[in-house]
Amino acid sequence: MKDEKMHLVLHPDFFKQLKVKKMLRLPYGDKYLVIYIKMMLLAGKNDGYLKYDCKQEEFVEYLSLDLDESTNMVAEVLTFLLNNELAETHGKTAYLNGATYIGDDICSKETENKQ
Repeated sequence: MKDEKMHLVLHPDFFKQLKVKKMLRLPYGDKYLVIYIKMMLLAGKNDGYLKYDCKQEEFVEYLSLDLDESTNMVAEVLTFLLNNELAETHGKTAYLNGATYIGDDICSKETENKQ
């Protein structure tokens, strides 16, 4: 079985965005940003969505287990993302805005084209 890789592509001005700067100014903001990026990587495996087959109130707990982060930190990051329109929720699904995902096959073709 082929080990497929996915690449997360951030906008060149990702770290200059006001919402990201606002996050970084919070206590533990750098940790929040790492969790946000981990969420984007996880969501990339599912077309930008985070989905769990669980009760809605268990969503954060399942997500924190997948991210290997504390439930409280993940809840705080998710709240920040929702309040700042960086994420949307629909029941047991969360969609993260702001990232583009490129599969390994596309990256390989782009590398070949540059050579």
